[in-house]
Amino acid sequence: MKKSKVLVGLGIGILGCRYYDSFKSILKPGVVKIVKSAILAGENTKEFFKEVTETALKLNKESYRRINEDSIKENDGNVTKNIDNLKKQLTEIQQQLSLL
Repeated sequence: MKKSKVLVGLGIGILGCRYYDSFKSILKPGVVKIVKSAILAGENTKEFFKEVTETALKLNKESYRRINEDSIKENDGNVTKNIDNLKKQLTEIQQQLSLL
């Protein structure tokens, strides 16, 4: 059992040594291309997510600004009414205090 494993290992080692140069000339350029493609894909993905995040933040800021502007416009009319109501309440309180 051990002898057969040793023989198989030696046989693979001999084949590897004999064909190493051909594997090196064939496999190495392929592996280099695959690694370069993987690096480029990683960089492209990183840039894509960066652009998506920036776009989402811009859209969020714009919608937040629009909502605030709309609420300010709605409250502009109410502010004068609220001031008038507060003045009326103050005059009523002053009249009640003057009666005491």
